Amino acid sequence: MSEIYGDVLTSEARLREAYWLLSAEGYDCKRMDRGTARDFQEDFSFWQDPMKLRRNRESALDSRSLHIIDKKWDNVTVFTIYTLIRRATMNIGIIGGAGRVGASAGFHLLCEGLVRRLVLVDILGDAVKGEREDMLQCTSVTGQCEIVAGSDPSAVKGCDLVIIPAGSRRKPDQSRLELIKVNVGILDAAVDAVKEVAPNCIILTVVNPVDVLNLRAYKKSGFPASKVLSLGNVVDTIRFRSYLAERFGWNPRDVNAFLCGEHGDSMVPIWSQASYAGVRFDAIEGVGKEALEEVYQKNRKAGAEMIRLKGGAAWAVAVAIAEVVRAIKNDEKRVLPLSVVPAGAYGITEETSISLPVIVGKDGVEGFLDVHFSPDELEGLRKSARIVADTYREIGTEGQ
Repeated sequence: MSEIYGDVLTSEARLREAYWLLSAEGYDCKRMDRGTARDFQEDFSFWQDPMKLRRNRESALDSRSLHIIDKKWDNVTVFTIYTLIRRATMNIGIIGGAGRVGASAGFHLLCEGLVRRLVLVDILGDAVKGEREDMLQCTSVTGQCEIVAGSDPSAVKGCDLVIIPAGSRRKPDQSRLELIKVNVGILDAAVDAVKEVAPNCIILTVVNPVDVLNLRAYKKSGFPASKVLSLGNVVDTIRFRSYLAERFGWNPRDVNAFLCGEHGDSMVPIWSQASYAGVRFDAIEGVGKEALEEVYQKNRKAGAEMIRLKGGAAWAVAVAIAEVVRAIKNDEKRVLPLSVVPAGAYGITEETSISLPVIVGKDGVEGFLDVHFSPDELEGLRKSARIVADTYREIGTEGQ
């Protein structure tokens, strides 16, 4: 979608573009001349209240029509109006909404005010209806949100973002490759539904193995690579920063360290760029390589440890999902280690999907951060890329 920038727009062409954008979003837009501007100015407080600003495709919003003036007028701009509307009306679908990760993510998005319409889909019909009721009962505190539950993936029709944590857990007598093939089947069904009913959405895959399945989602959907993302190592990075802070007695929010590469054993800590409060680790007294390696190894095993202790991670994953959603919803241009198809970035030419420092905004992945990795880090990323590509070839490409 085209972008509109500027504090005050005076160009008739730009205003026509904004008029078209808002009309395409489903709003009843009407031009007005300066003679009726005062009425709109009085009503602007309505548009600033995101609780009242909700999309209604059947009629004008709250019995009002959105008016756009075609001349410079105070500080109220088409860009401001359009941005407010986008931020207040994000529709999100979760396929696998009754599972540990799906339900946790949905609830966290609700609490953070990141969603105005939440669609929960799961084959467990009663369970997903129960999750819907449980969340709905919170809205008198968390804020207004339309919550829908169902068993048919087509319920995500019109969603801006579809999160897919649906998948099977590994059984005791099941090989890793067998599990992957089962989850490919589940993912394929979800992606087929999504591309049919929400062809303009962004897909965020969460089910493991996330890198392999994100590559599958990209190939199966036919969407641009920028709109098919995997949570990848965002959750690992969140854990990593928390563990580093715990080990060294730091404030977790001041830790800046990334884990890239495969979401698995070959993940790559980017030590060359790691810092605390803006100071590189190697310049901080008492932060040695042995201690850092100890934290990294603990983090690498964290997912398996969570499965052993409580059956699987939930809250950290939900927080990680919310970080991605916030970056998209608010067009933050934030750098996050999402798993994406590199398409030649950093010299990685394999058909693969691994976590890399990408710039995330309203259109999904909007670019890659220009990072000078160390030779060891770059080799680690290439190794991860090969592992994911080789695993994908093992499962075959039937149904493409």
